[in-house]
Amino acid sequence: MPKRTRLGSSTDKTRILAEILLLATILIWAGNNSLAKWTLKGMTMFQFNSVRYVVASLFLGSLLLVRARWLKVEPGDWKKILLVGFLAGVAYQMAFISGLNLTTVGNCSVLLATSPIWTIITNRIINKESIHPMVITGMLLSFIGVGMIIFGTGTLDLAMKGILGDFLCLFAAMLWGLSSTLQKPLLSRYSAVQLNVVIGSMGGLVFSIAAFPSFVAGESSTVAPGYFFAAIVSGAFSIGLANTFWSFGVKKLGPAHASNFANLVPVFALAIAYIALDEKLLAVQLIGAGVTLVGVWLARK
Repeated sequence: MPKRTRLGSSTDKTRILAEILLLATILIWAGNNSLAKWTLKGMTMFQFNSVRYVVASLFLGSLLLVRARWLKVEPGDWKKILLVGFLAGVAYQMAFISGLNLTTVGNCSVLLATSPIWTIITNRIINKESIHPMVITGMLLSFIGVGMIIFGTGTLDLAMKGILGDFLCLFAAMLWGLSSTLQKPLLSRYSAVQLNVVIGSMGGLVFSIAAFPSFVAGESSTVAPGYFFAAIVSGAFSIGLANTFWSFGVKKLGPAHASNFANLVPVFALAIAYIALDEKLLAVQLIGAGVTLVGVWLARK
């Protein structure tokens, strides 16, 4: 009598692995928000991004040599890959870091958590992918939790500086949602590591060119070693490791499903910022964090 096997067991294991890696990504990104906010006190945006993208490129290049291989890119795919590289490696990072520098870690993290909304919208437009009602329910519930976290701060920063920072973070969320959608067809042909090597290399090139004048002028000599170390850690983990995990999750679960995990960023980011940066954390924000967690759980059903 032939041995019976459980149908879908391999798929279930792959799904669980993808979700574990996505959760690890969220923890890294949540911690990176506070780390970046602190580092920007001692480095310019271009110095910070140039250091961490060079490190990320080296990390990803080494990973490609050890764990994967470079597949020949079809001529028609180069424009798509370079577009993703620009959106995720340059445009998103500029909007995110600039916004974070002007607003609080809590506000920035919450606004970035709207990226699933933009992923679903762009995925529906570009890939014509249907949206399951449970995903919509989870998204709406988690977004309510995100709103509770925003308004739980008591008052939003109405200064022009804070408003500009909030809008930049929201724009970064839009860019991330679009880049996540555009990655999906590419990840069916190329590995996550290969794609992120391109993203990291593009970011490293652009930001190194932008930071070159300050390095030549000797401005970097006044930067304390601790800030350089923080930029190195940020590059290796938040860009190199986390982006690889993220791309794997997008490939296995789809952009809309994977992006729901982004709603967990403000939950952990608020807690880390409260401990590390002494940012305010109220009871209503904790309730909002719980609602967000429930929404993400429903969306992954």
